[in-house]
Amino acid sequence: MHVAGIIAEYNPFHNGHLFHLNETFRMGATHVVAVMSGNFTQRGEPAIISKFERARMAAAHGADLVIELPLAYATASSERFAFGAVSVLDTLGVVELLSFASESGDIEKLSSALDAVSDARVIRRLKQLVEIGENYPSARSKAVEVFYPETASLIHKPNNILGVDYLKALKKTGSRIYPVTVKRKGAEHDSDNESEGIASAGRIRELVRERGYFSDFVPQECELSLLDLDVSGGISEGMPRIESAVLMKLRGLSREDMNRLPDASTGLGDRLYNVSREADTIETLYNSAKTKRYTMSRIKRAVAAALLDITGEDYIPPSYIRLLAIGPNGGDILRAMKRKCALPVSGSATELSKLGGLAAKMISKECAATDIFNLTLRKRKPAGEDFTSKLYTV
Repeated sequence: MHVAGIIAEYNPFHNGHLFHLNETFRMGATHVVAVMSGNFTQRGEPAIISKFERARMAAAHGADLVIELPLAYATASSERFAFGAVSVLDTLGVVELLSFASESGDIEKLSSALDAVSDARVIRRLKQLVEIGENYPSARSKAVEVFYPETASLIHKPNNILGVDYLKALKKTGSRIYPVTVKRKGAEHDSDNESEGIASAGRIRELVRERGYFSDFVPQECELSLLDLDVSGGISEGMPRIESAVLMKLRGLSREDMNRLPDASTGLGDRLYNVSREADTIETLYNSAKTKRYTMSRIKRAVAAALLDITGEDYIPPSYIRLLAIGPNGGDILRAMKRKCALPVSGSATELSKLGGLAAKMISKECAATDIFNLTLRKRKPAGEDFTSKLYTV
């Protein structure tokens, strides 16, 4: 048995994700574990459909296990997102490969890029640029360009950047998991274009919400599920659907509270505090807070952290493994994990709540996030779905 790990949002599951899964099997994996973000994503936004639906789609198309990435990491910056997901995969004790998509498709070049961003001279230059008002992604690119001009173009691409952060996380955790990368095909990340039957997840979300044509870009079963969810009201309208609650939450925080939020350093906490007292819509809030230093993604992550009560104390090693779906050969992996994984493994929020301590605190925040997410749906759901939803098994 050769188990590969994949880190994903599947927001929603589309043809590019299916291509990645198939390529991972082609490279020698016999089983795949997907660590997937829950109901809130790395952009600091609600996913378009629930984590249970997205996990089911992944399991139905070849993922043998789908495991929930803890909330704090799912809504974090690229480096923290990567570290949290790699930590989960490493804890399983059975994963041999980490398979990720990149624009480069060349693991050696990405390893060289890791060396570049880890160079003390680059780090020093990056800090200097951030201190004078450059945002972090731009500062990193400019710092690398000074000392490694041949590498700079590589880290302009979002999936290459995430790939480098995966490599950094493997190194930081001392993991024995071996990284492999699949070259992305089709449309670029966040592009409005479509190519080779693949559109970006962002473009597909836009089409789903606008009831446009997206059939060519997702597997047929996913198309039918998305259409069913559209009819039943299971599509999320995002933060604007709950903007009064978000603004109320922000206005209830003190300036000190704002400055303690993850991603709110270098003055962003102060800025959000001031802006939240004037903004009358969530979009006004985002746009008023955005500057050259503060990217939109960073602002949205800070707002999500405030809404979901995420603090720096939540960036801790996993204390349990939460199953969201079991695919065709998931039983093989679970049997192997019994011998090698020291953490409790369950698909039941009730069982995980009974663990007490940090595990109970962690699952409580996951359940609260689901309840908030369900208020963003076109047809709102009652609270408690984490406790009533059944584990999907192929």
